[in-house]
Amino acid sequence: MVIHKSKFCFISFQQPGHMDFGGHGFIRLAQELIKRGHVVKWVFSLPQDKDFSIHAKKLLREANIEYEINHFFYLTIDHHKQDLLESSHELQRYLENGGYDCVVTDRLCVGAAFAAALANIPWATIGTDGREWSAKKIKNFKKPVLFPGKRALSYFKSSPLLDYFRGKKISEYSYWATSPYLNLTFFPSSYYQDHIEYTPLTHTHFLGNSFDENKNKNKNKNKNKVLITFGNTLKEDVKVILAKSLVEELSLRSISALLLTGSETMTETLNEKLSAFSNVEILTWLPYEEAYQVAMIAVGHGGTSHLWTGMSSGTPLLVIPSVGDQVFGGSQVEKLNIGRMLNVEKGKSLLDKVLNKVEKNGGLDIKQCKKALNELLDDPSILKSSHKLMKKMEKGGGAQAGALLVERLANERTAITQCTDNHCCC
Repeated sequence: MVIHKSKFCFISFQQPGHMDFGGHGFIRLAQELIKRGHVVKWVFSLPQDKDFSIHAKKLLREANIEYEINHFFYLTIDHHKQDLLESSHELQRYLENGGYDCVVTDRLCVGAAFAAALANIPWATIGTDGREWSAKKIKNFKKPVLFPGKRALSYFKSSPLLDYFRGKKISEYSYWATSPYLNLTFFPSSYYQDHIEYTPLTHTHFLGNSFDENKNKNKNKNKNKVLITFGNTLKEDVKVILAKSLVEELSLRSISALLLTGSETMTETLNEKLSAFSNVEILTWLPYEEAYQVAMIAVGHGGTSHLWTGMSSGTPLLVIPSVGDQVFGGSQVEKLNIGRMLNVEKGKSLLDKVLNKVEKNGGLDIKQCKKALNELLDDPSILKSSHKLMKKMEKGGGAQAGALLVERLANERTAITQCTDNHCCC
């Protein structure tokens, strides 16, 4: 088959986590397309936080990917519901005037899927299995908690788009974009299997390990530290309580901790709060591919990078969810027996399990936190399950396979139901 050079519009929420989705797979996919002679331009949906915006642009500059500086859009339901209709039409015109052949959007930018459909341009989504995800308002969580549903693409039946939003309850619309053409994720299919009847869509592909050169990197490393990484959703007071309680518990077992704070201010605070402990190294940041080389366990909020890097490196996970799909991710970690999630009580429904929080300590149950940590340290079956899943993910073609699939979409303009060269992992 002759592949013509195409022009791709990559769209993401202007936040580093939404330019990642596993080993920086989203960015690496764009780089692979550029290597193959295609044109790629990155467009942002605006966030609330200027610091995230600066970091996001820096990532693209370092990757030598061109990004739009004159046009910005409001494409997410959670942040931009009031502007989504108008901005979707603005993006439609931008795509048509720019002569784009294909759109590749992060899962959060629902408006990008609307715009591509209106412009009659095929689109792929990154970071989802193609199902719609609905939001539930739950006590103790300021933002909606997301769970996958069984519906697919129902919101594209609404015309005009405004009909979709008028009078809808929060649980009746999808927070994540889907595509009838191509959905890509770097997670294994078992991560999304939340019920026995789960059958992935034929145009959804699971790409596994997205940085091929690092597939064997972690195997012979001395994993002798517990990695504690906060992400960007935990409250500041919870971070301090969490760090102190975990480091204290590890000191009793003569185990070292590597703590990544995410900010200079938090680094300074924790250096002061944990000065009595000699078993902890505190850094503002370290690339995950380096941090996980020494991690025997990884503690975090259950964001995509935390979970994916743990899975791809065979590292057991301790998940402390707070927003979005982190609750679902933590429950799947438990189900796969590759880690533990806090506030889980056996025999209760998922919502009761996760959200049985206590008021003291910023909503964090310290006793349960320490118990979960010790379970991970003492249960060899969790490490065995983690290594088994890592082996499965190593079979995937990662960003290279994703680029070939997106390339085909731009040329064929139809649902891509067969993975290229059998490089979809599991």
